[in-house]
Amino acid sequence: MENKECSVQSLLAKATRYCASAEHCTQDVTDKLTQWGADSSQQEDVLLYLVENKYIDDKRYADAFVHDKVHYQKWGIRKIQAALKAKRISDNDIQAAVNVLDRDVYDSNLQYLIKQKKGYQRDNIIRFLLQRGYTMNEILEKLFV
Repeated sequence: MENKECSVQSLLAKATRYCASAEHCTQDVTDKLTQWGADSSQQEDVLLYLVENKYIDDKRYADAFVHDKVHYQKWGIRKIQAALKAKRISDNDIQAAVNVLDRDVYDSNLQYLIKQKKGYQRDNIIRFLLQRGYTMNEILEKLFV
């Protein structure tokens, strides 16, 4: 029993350092704990502590993720939503994060990407923007402005 407690304490120390270094979601921490060899009860104990002490918060993670992907990678909403779903973020948290994104920045990103591909065939531009996560309606609206 003492050995397990020591193990939980060392996992907790590693997990708190990991969470303090950058924003992480529950799935990221779970994956790390598995990688570190934690069993399911140890994972549960560590995750409970981290959530209670605000080391991890999936809503906060979703907000930061949306902000970063829009501002730095110029992703569209669909790609962002798919990436957050892959991280097992709840639909409510995803929707809340997407609803507060800066539409002016989002629209200017789309315009920037279209200008960047000037000279390419229309179909190639559309395909590129769809892969970036923009919807067809958003693309067609900006492409013919």
